[in-house]
Amino acid sequence: MGALEFDEYRERIVIEQPQAVVARRAASDPALELTATVRNDTGRTIKGLEVCGTVVDSRGSPLSELVAVIIPTQQAAIEPNEAIKARLLLEGVGPEADQVGVRMEVTGVIFD
Repeated sequence: MGALEFDEYRERIVIEQPQAVVARRAASDPALELTATVRNDTGRTIKGLEVCGTVVDSRGSPLSELVAVIIPTQQAAIEPNEAIKARLLLEGVGPEADQVGVRMEVTGVIFD
């Protein structure tokens, strides 16, 4: 898949309502869990999906970032018009961080 085709399909993989919550771990091991709903509006079955999750501060500067494979790690595939809940765990960022925003974007996709 070329860059233009990737950009076209990336726009049709919709990431809705990204949010961060404090992960339940040991107090000395801070972490945030990023979650979002990922919807496949491409018309094709997705068998590989990579996303980048970022927590940003009040100036829009990244506090922590993680690139992770969602499909097939969390689910085998996403069929056309299907939605799943995606989860990423960002370690080393505690609730005291001046977080004000979460961003998630598609960084890679493989179709069936």
